[in-house]
Amino acid sequence: MDFWRYSRQVALESIGFSGQEKLKSANVSVVGLGGLGSQVAMSLAAMGVGKLILVDFDVVSEPDLHRQLIFTEEHIGMSKVEAAALELKKRNSSVKVEPLCVFVDEKSAEKAVKDADLVLDCLDTLSSKYALNRACIEHKKALVFGSALEEYGMVSVFKPWVSACIECVYPNLSDEGLPTCATAGVLPQLVQLVGSIMAAQAVKQILGQNTLLDTLLFIDLKDASFEKVSLLRNPNCPAHLGLPLSYKNDVTEMCTRNGRRLLMLKLENPPKIEEALTKLSQNSVNAKLVGTQVLSFVDEQGSRFSYTSAGVLLAEISEVYSTIDEAKLVVERVSRMLN
Repeated sequence: MDFWRYSRQVALESIGFSGQEKLKSANVSVVGLGGLGSQVAMSLAAMGVGKLILVDFDVVSEPDLHRQLIFTEEHIGMSKVEAAALELKKRNSSVKVEPLCVFVDEKSAEKAVKDADLVLDCLDTLSSKYALNRACIEHKKALVFGSALEEYGMVSVFKPWVSACIECVYPNLSDEGLPTCATAGVLPQLVQLVGSIMAAQAVKQILGQNTLLDTLLFIDLKDASFEKVSLLRNPNCPAHLGLPLSYKNDVTEMCTRNGRRLLMLKLENPPKIEEALTKLSQNSVNAKLVGTQVLSFVDEQGSRFSYTSAGVLLAEISEVYSTIDEAKLVVERVSRMLN
């Protein structure tokens, strides 16, 4: 152990030498590398957690930079997991970092949890949160949950195979119509606070301490208040009853990006990056590789596309397309080149 590096936390009665060794031996999956996940990853890497598995499908964009402090302007357009892995290794070279460019759904969530001792849910869509929750139930993984929007945040810890879970608390909800960071806004300091509390709870779980297990911590930065609510397992929980998740694989409208509509499509049979580059070239599309996991290109009308190794096509739609139906047709046309 590098004693001097970690001496200020080793001095804590709750950690000590034995606790630091537990941190060094831990494998932690951080799922979602937005505002919460980037803060969590930086904090756990700094504390010397042995291995971090970073999971996200998205690319870094300029509106991320005000709250996702792990990224800089030079990372714009790169895969978030690749950019974060590079930055974390600069900050603590002894930490192992595994970037997984994956879109979390019911088919892929297992990849995010199977090799981890502990999972942190830093996702921003309920559909992906539900899928991750189901995977944690199946693989019996403890889950630290977090969310942040406007000036309000929540943190909890679940052992969902025996205790309450996110679907006990928020069952049968849809992402459609829910506010997002783009539509409702988010205070950067809230994201950093919630992420820090999530990281602290992750450390406590690694050390065998269950301070927020089955307890929801509600954070209100508008009034600078905190409140705890006890949670109970719901006998009608869809996850614990084994009810199937509803999943539609079609073009989805996400937050706006750079003042444009942002659409996303998860391809059914996604090509690898090298194959995708060839297919686009055959269709006279001049795509460039950003990092190792993202292809970036622009169509003749000025729509900007990113195709990631997660098999996800992201499209910032040109202003010439005024309706959502026109925008979806643009994405479908490009997806046919790749499928």
